[in-house]
Amino acid sequence: MENTRTLEMLDAPGVYGIPPTSTQTSVSARAQEDLSGLRASQACIACRRQKRKCDKQLPSCALCLRMSRPCDYSDSTPTPNADDFALLRQKVAELESRLEAKNTPWGRTSTIAGVSYQHNVNPPPPIASGFPTMLLLDSEVFRESRMDMTKPAVEIPQKIHNTLGSIIDMRDVVERYFENIHLWLPIVSKKRLSIMLEQPNLDLTADLALLLLCMKLITRGDHESPEDAQSPLYWLSKRYASTVEFNGLITLPLMQSMLLITAYEIGHAIQPAAYLSSAHCARLGTLMGSCTQTNRGNSSVEETEMQNIAIPGMRDVAVKVLELSKLIRELLEKKPGAVSPLIADCIYSATSIFQWQAYELGLEQDFSAYNILREILRDMSSRWAVAGEYLKILDVMKTVLYEEHSKL
Repeated sequence: MENTRTLEMLDAPGVYGIPPTSTQTSVSARAQEDLSGLRASQACIACRRQKRKCDKQLPSCALCLRMSRPCDYSDSTPTPNADDFALLRQKVAELESRLEAKNTPWGRTSTIAGVSYQHNVNPPPPIASGFPTMLLLDSEVFRESRMDMTKPAVEIPQKIHNTLGSIIDMRDVVERYFENIHLWLPIVSKKRLSIMLEQPNLDLTADLALLLLCMKLITRGDHESPEDAQSPLYWLSKRYASTVEFNGLITLPLMQSMLLITAYEIGHAIQPAAYLSSAHCARLGTLMGSCTQTNRGNSSVEETEMQNIAIPGMRDVAVKVLELSKLIRELLEKKPGAVSPLIADCIYSATSIFQWQAYELGLEQDFSAYNILREILRDMSSRWAVAGEYLKILDVMKTVLYEEHSKL
């Protein structure tokens, strides 16, 4: 049966040099006209191979007609070529980067209908940050006690090393940065960075690695949309910046890195991240400048006069806080979870005022008020750790500022 069908096909007009008759030609033309309004169920082989959009018109798509080539809608899969393999490798790399971007310190995260779910949840061990809490709670006491800010050692993940590449790759990134970005955002010292990268044995610290990573990020300009700009390199830079900051490595390179990330987000319209990152940079700048000297009221007659006006007002506020503390104590005894940690700063300020008044005037009522408010902070510390930190500051003040007084 198959041999008979094959012979019929070989004897058909138009095959192996047998010319079709005029009747058969007109029938073929009418058949093409009938197919002109129909569409194929899939793209043709040529469009699929070239990853081009196919209009699926029958008997031939518009692209094949324009290129004067045969249009084949068969189901056979074309043999992949070198370009197909290269594209496949690129897509695999992108998928791996997206999967890594979904990994958090608490496990792998899946997103379903806009809601994130975590799998294999294993909370990370607590990080002992070297950042002194006292610097933010009371920077003046921190300066008076002459405490140092130790620079914590932050690990540089292997993925960061792989992304930065060799020292030649780093120098190339720096060179492109200063040729372009530095012209409108001059926040990095070219001379200092060049000297560091010229050292034979480069000591790549975490904050320097972060800065180089962000310089590489902002020099990339091949993005067509905000979605494309949210590349694996962007998320890697954001995550590592958070890691460095969380470990208490508050340095100038961290500030520079955050500014570069913010500029990248602004430039590529990544919102609301750009809006929030701008505010974050402002707070980071305030933090880095918190060690500057404050006005202690001993520079001029005007400043001394303002201090004399302020002291009675400070005492009045402290007395009001002392009255409020009675209600706070009752609430701590009945429902400690209902006490806000935000009032700890208020109680600490009043306590330090009474501590200073007791040292200067030696009045028993000031000693009593000081001890009452200290007990409030001690009771709060069982629920909120920040109250315990304020107690530590009061102990430092007693040692450094009021060491001669036995009652404090």
